[in-house]
Amino acid sequence: MLADPDAIRIADGTVSLDRDRVWTDVLAFEATTGDTAVTAAETASRVATLYRGNFLPEESEQPWSVSLRERLRAKFLNTVDRHGQALERAGGLDEAAALYLLLSVACPDPCARFPQERL
Repeated sequence: MLADPDAIRIADGTVSLDRDRVWTDVLAFEATTGDTAVTAAETASRVATLYRGNFLPEESEQPWSVSLRERLRAKFLNTVDRHGQALERAGGLDEAAALYLLLSVACPDPCARFPQERL
């Protein structure tokens, strides 16, 4: 995995990955949710590809993973809602419905159902 010895950075007691050398789904997802240069449909497609549910679900009891998991989930929900509404306004009802259905699979809990009510 780490064929590049410069992929890992150690500085001031912190270990991190060099973002110019290592791709991660989390960084790609966060970049996608903040990208305003693409259409709602493009963003929805990218988000659907990158978000696969809760971050490290097997580590759900670990305090270090909770804040990132919740931040990613909130970004996913907000992105789906914002872009779904944009698709609806533009007449892309089928695309919006597909996005809302994706939400029901990726976040099946009741708190994530607010956009689905528009189906």
